Formats: sequence, structure tokens, C-alpha cells
Amino acid sequence: MRTTIPTTGNPVMDELRARRLVAFLQISFLVIALFHLNGPFLSFHYERQNQTFDTACHVFNEGWSAVLAPKTSFSLPGYEARPFTVVRQEFPFHGVLGWPLVKVLGHAAAVVRVISIIFALGSISLLYLILRQWLAPSMALTGTALWSFSPLLLHFGQVPMPDILCTTGMLAAFWFALKNNLPASSGSFLFAVLAKISIIVFGLPVLTALL
Repeated sequence: MRTTIPTTGNPVMDELRARRLVAFLQISFLVIALFHLNGPFLSFHYERQNQTFDTACHVFNEGWSAVLAPKTSFSLPGYEARPFTVVRQEFPFHGVLGWPLVKVLGHAAAVVRVISIIFALGSISLLYLILRQWLAPSMALTGTALWSFSPLLLHFGQVPMPDILCTTGMLAAFWFALKNNLPASSGSFLFAVLAKISIIVFGLPVLTALL
């Protein structure tokens, strides 16, 4: 059964109502994501989360030198004796963006999660805006709701992994491409590639076709 929101016959009012419901979706996601914010990483991908968290901690501890050469620790028993010894081929966005917050507030594990949450919230807005290019407010809202509570977003949107940063960057690149804003689209695509380089194989052909 197709989900719709009541229409008023006024396109402006329908759009306003849909955007309010998008905000409600974001608030709902935020409430879920903030649960156990400062806890350990225990999901199936905890090893990968620990590595991204380590690259962020490398930035927190060593500053700009760690941005240029991000490293992580061996996530094995006794790795504490050899911290930051493995070079990671990714830009440490969680470390760079979370650095000021960690300096002021501490709680590094919570801060890196907050970075992912912020990008997840941004992806919800961007997806709605993109869908509105072709769909009515009610249908764009339906698609956005499916994304907001999808297992992918509920997981990657609240853990320190680069996937949600990459996804949001690609959505922004797609949105700006639709608006014929080449500099902003290119910048967003570069951000996505720095977050997760494998996206270049899938994203570049799409953006090339749009632009």
C-alpha cells in the first residue's frame, strides 16, 4: 500500500508539511543514534570501526602530522605496545572534524559517532531534495522515510566508519550536479572519494553523465 500525506490543494503548503515530516524523521533518527553514544564498538564491523577510531585518535594525539599520514594500531591482543603503526589509505575526516570537540569536551568515542550522525542527518535532507526533482512531496517523503530507517543508515549512520561520509558526499555531488553547479558538485565528489576511494568507480560515470 502506498503511503501518502494528506494534500491541501496548495503546493506550497504540501511542501511545507512534507519538510516538517522530514525534520521529524531526522529527530527520530537522532534519538535512536544517541543511545549509548559513548559505549564500546560492538557491532559485526567493530574491527573496522576500531581502525577508523584509531586514525581519529592519531589525529587527536599528534595533530596535523597525523592528517598527512594517518595510521592505526594493530587491533590484536597487545597492540597497545605498538600504537599507530599501520598506515591507512583514507583521509581521517572523523579525526579532523572531531578534533576541536575532543579538545574541548573529551569523550573521543562519542565525538567520532557524532560526526557520523551529523552526516547521516544531512543525507536524509539531501535525499528528499533529490527525490523532489521528480516526485511529489508525499512520494519523496516516502522514499526518504525508507532511507531514514533502513538498516544501512541505522548502522553506518552512528558508527565511526567512512561509509556514511562518502554516501552523503555523493548525494551532495548528485544534488549540485542536478543544479548545474559544477564546482560544488566536483568538491562534494572529491570529499566522497577522500572518504572512501572505491566510490570513484561508481560515482564518476554518473556525475559525468549528469554534467
